[in-house]
Amino acid sequence: MSRKRNPSRRSNTSPVNRSYLQPVESVFDTNSLKKTNRDIRPITFNQKRYVKSIKSNVLTICRGLAGTGKTLLALSEGFKLMNREDSPIERIIYIRSNLTIKNEESLGAVKGDLKEKTNTILAGAVLDNLIEFMSEGQAEALIEYGKVLVLPLGLIRGRSFKNSFVIADECQSIDRHGIKAIITRISENSKLVICGDSDQEDIVFLKGDRGLNDAVTRFKDLEDVGICELEQEDIMRHPFLRTIMDRY
Repeated sequence: MSRKRNPSRRSNTSPVNRSYLQPVESVFDTNSLKKTNRDIRPITFNQKRYVKSIKSNVLTICRGLAGTGKTLLALSEGFKLMNREDSPIERIIYIRSNLTIKNEESLGAVKGDLKEKTNTILAGAVLDNLIEFMSEGQAEALIEYGKVLVLPLGLIRGRSFKNSFVIADECQSIDRHGIKAIITRISENSKLVICGDSDQEDIVFLKGDRGLNDAVTRFKDLEDVGICELEQEDIMRHPFLRTIMDRY
């Protein structure tokens, strides 16, 4: 026989704080973003062409020098789409090659197993760009609640990215098979931005064709594909970088 609870009894414990149950949408409310954060917009002709391609095409491939805004502009556009009521985009997926990370020892003293350490390192690049137009707390919340999902290249096989804005970054370090694996993950109502800097091919053991350059050649005449180049005059990270790039 079950015991009936006496409704007159009161618990002496403090009320439970359930603020964490607030809708995820409140973390990145569009109106709040406009009031408190920086609006990221393209400045140069090439940057404007890049953003236009992102808006109008399913796939955008961008080659550009360091500091030209490849990742920042893509994240900003993905975030805007995610907050538009008429947009099917529900999340941003950030993919990056982790081919240089071979074992536990190379990851230093970061907590967690190899998968957790890899994700922690890759998330740094996303956070650096997100905090350009939102608070660090907002950026961390987006990642924590899965609205910005960070994935190493090795963990995308078998996945299907629906209603997603996908950014594949640092693709100069991915071969053509890796690029194919990324493109074939795209599903209904999704967009994909593939970006990288051909001058920073730092994976000396990479075999096969360079995936980024191969994709530019392979897809340049296809419908719903935009090919963009960001040059030295598009560098915005620091004016000094333009001088430095003259020496390389």
